[in-house]
Amino acid sequence: MRFISLKLNYKLIVIFLIISVLSISIPVHQVNAGPLVVVVVAAVAAGVVYDYVSCNFNVLWGGCGDSGGSGGPAPTPTLNNQTATPIINSDKTGTCTTGFTLNYSVTDAYQYGIYRDGNIIKQGTLNTIVQPSPYNTSFSYTDSTLAPNINYLYKLILTDKNGKQYQYPECNFSADPAVIEVLPATSTLSWDCRYYGGTPDEGSDSCSINQGVGSVSPLNDSVSVRPSQETTYTLTCSTIDKTSDYQASVKSYKTHFVLQL
Repeated sequence: MRFISLKLNYKLIVIFLIISVLSISIPVHQVNAGPLVVVVVAAVAAGVVYDYVSCNFNVLWGGCGDSGGSGGPAPTPTLNNQTATPIINSDKTGTCTTGFTLNYSVTDAYQYGIYRDGNIIKQGTLNTIVQPSPYNTSFSYTDSTLAPNINYLYKLILTDKNGKQYQYPECNFSADPAVIEVLPATSTLSWDCRYYGGTPDEGSDSCSINQGVGSVSPLNDSVSVRPSQETTYTLTCSTIDKTSDYQASVKSYKTHFVLQL
């Protein structure tokens, strides 16, 4: 438990003074005062331990951090693994996918929201009491009755114990088409780093693409490229707490279309 690592410091001195004042204020000369002192001391001690572990009141600790009331920053929620199991329906016309069961494995997350194409479809609370880090948990959601032959974009929002939100994936980066069959055709690189559930201008702080593209919008945009050979483009985006890379590849066949008159 977290309170085991608590060292003797001014916080313990404050706790001791509180218990002492409460104990002195009780008329010990009265009959049955002894058990009352024990009850008061036990109640105060239990409240202190609960507050340190849960951070619900945060009276003495000055901020909740990675190890109970240490005052440090909350650990960043992380998405460890995600899978999508298709729901297959069959009838006399054939088989088709009509939904997915989304499975997530996360660490240090306390609330979550699942978005499909920018609209929230599920939200929930994973825990209401602060847990020792790393705190691992898993959850699933079945999204059914979807139309076939349509691409759906899912995003996951995780919330840490202090209410700060984190988006996964943080950016969507793709190339369309991924194969250029005849030059001088082009491929379009598109990205979207906006935070679903936030305001339209919330997203990465800065973004850039290598291979000579340079700085680009940190929210969402697109750019055309015409590589002469198979090329992997890397979108690098920075936020206040980290920098992340996303890749998209474009294959190019060196075939030029020539018009003869």
